[in-house]
Amino acid sequence: MSVVRPVNLAIFLLGVMISQSTAGAALIHLRSQCTASSTVVQLGDIAEIRDADPATAQRLANVTFQPAPGSGRKTRVRVEDVKSRLQALGENLATVQFSGASIVQVHGPQPVRSEAEPHVTNHQLSQAERRVTGAIQQHLDKQATGAQITALMLPRDATTLSDLLSTNVAYWEISGGQAPWTGRQTIQIHASSPDGGQVFEVVVELSPKPRALVLRHPVSQGHVLGLQDLAWLPVAEWPRQQAVLTDPRALVGQQAVRALPEGRPLTERDIKRLPLIKRGDTVTVYSRFGAVSIKTVARAVQEGAYGDQIPLRTLEGNTTILAKVIDFHIAEITPEMSQPDHNQAGLKVRFAPAARYGGQ
Repeated sequence: MSVVRPVNLAIFLLGVMISQSTAGAALIHLRSQCTASSTVVQLGDIAEIRDADPATAQRLANVTFQPAPGSGRKTRVRVEDVKSRLQALGENLATVQFSGASIVQVHGPQPVRSEAEPHVTNHQLSQAERRVTGAIQQHLDKQATGAQITALMLPRDATTLSDLLSTNVAYWEISGGQAPWTGRQTIQIHASSPDGGQVFEVVVELSPKPRALVLRHPVSQGHVLGLQDLAWLPVAEWPRQQAVLTDPRALVGQQAVRALPEGRPLTERDIKRLPLIKRGDTVTVYSRFGAVSIKTVARAVQEGAYGDQIPLRTLEGNTTILAKVIDFHIAEITPEMSQPDHNQAGLKVRFAPAARYGGQ
């Protein structure tokens, strides 16, 4: 009677598990080069896709990456770009197998030859950019995405641009894009017309709109600001956007130096910084190094407002350390802060692990 050794059995079971896990995986075989089939580069252009479920294969084939290069031009798509894009769309890469080339060279679509081939003028291009940017930004604002367009990539062929410019912006419907509203996004423009309408695809780069802190209501001189007094306002809505404050911690607990109106972005000139730590106060000190946060307790040698670096003296021993004020009776030490030169042999600063880093 033969005996199956435990090691052989484990190897056999591992092989079965691997074969079962890969049997249902989608296979993406990247071509070494291809020609874009439309105005955008899709996964179906750059790869052969195989999956037991035809719907899954078609969904993967429709994934877009970037605008297609113009006729006679070329671009490259790396396998890392494909993986990053699929991951951003929520695909589980553990269920996808990759093979083929590591870099795909993508050629622009072949031009349709005609006796009078249309030409894109700078005026057409700037006009299209202005219309498309305005319409998409308006859509983003209505959806309260908090995003702004930082770059726009339009199709460069004259026929598509001419068709786009011939439609009425009032009859455009914008769709596409997804949260988080940052990075590269593909947007569809549905342009209705008496002929039934067309759909145009463009690619935009999005980034969060800068915001400033404003007052929810007027405050009087001497008022000490709290979170309940503050609201957010996009900086773009305020012409004097230089030096406006964008961190609530720089305002909470500070005193208004004059009567301030509602809805006005706040600057350093509007507030008087009140000390969050006074001389002799017992201060909780956090020391953060990467993901590790530890804490100790020290006594303040001098007072300090939010953001000030102040000297603290440890309760054990007679060591002075420098720390940055970040909250009421709370300070922090970061790796980039220089400390007074001490004899390390006599340095007695005892830190304890911190479960939470001061609410940060």
